[in-house]
Amino acid sequence: MIMLIDYLFELIFPECCIFCGRPLKIHCEKTHICEACAKKMPYLGQDTYNDEHGKIRGISVFRYDAVKDSIFRFKYDGYKNYGIILGKYMAQYVIENSIDDILKADILIPVPLWRKKEKERGFNQSAVLAETISDIVKVPWDSDILLRNRKTVPQKGLSRGRRKDNLRGAFSIRNGKSVVNKKVVLIDDIYTTGSTIYECSKILYGAGADDVVYLALSAPGTEAFEVEFEEENTIKSFDE
Repeated sequence: MIMLIDYLFELIFPECCIFCGRPLKIHCEKTHICEACAKKMPYLGQDTYNDEHGKIRGISVFRYDAVKDSIFRFKYDGYKNYGIILGKYMAQYVIENSIDDILKADILIPVPLWRKKEKERGFNQSAVLAETISDIVKVPWDSDILLRNRKTVPQKGLSRGRRKDNLRGAFSIRNGKSVVNKKVVLIDDIYTTGSTIYECSKILYGAGADDVVYLALSAPGTEAFEVEFEEENTIKSFDE
């Protein structure tokens, strides 16, 4: 009887694909994703992992244009479960591609939100991703290490120079927390010019972190963008 009720519920209120929004077939093998999207998962190419001297190092998993609607629903419409689902795919991507700089890291740290914005939203989207990824890759996460000190204007629409100015001095390490000699992975939802990752990396390296890489849910285009650092001594090269 219970199975019949569940079947009828799925028939009347079918789960929808998190990418395209189409209703899923009942008992679809690929949970949360329709067959069409499952055949062409919008992963970014393998060359998205940046390992050139003096550049931001890390990887973005999905093409932003393919997941932007899912990200919007996740962040602004209260679909927190979308973040959990997408976080699982991020973790699977890391495992399937044997990305050791993430798998062998000491700690995952989500990029923090300004506390008032987090209170309004009810969660930090990067923390949701970090917790989900942590459960799968078995690397601990901590959302209390990195703080956002002040409100910043949205990065969208700002020039690269304005983005850097907007975030300068916006982050700090919480008193009593330590990243000394730790290999850190920064978790974020969208990687564009890298300004946010750059500012967070400066703080972490300044606090004694041994290594900092990033893992982002999405990035524009087909390849993750790289950002040249002006302060070469602040960010370690991948070869050190």
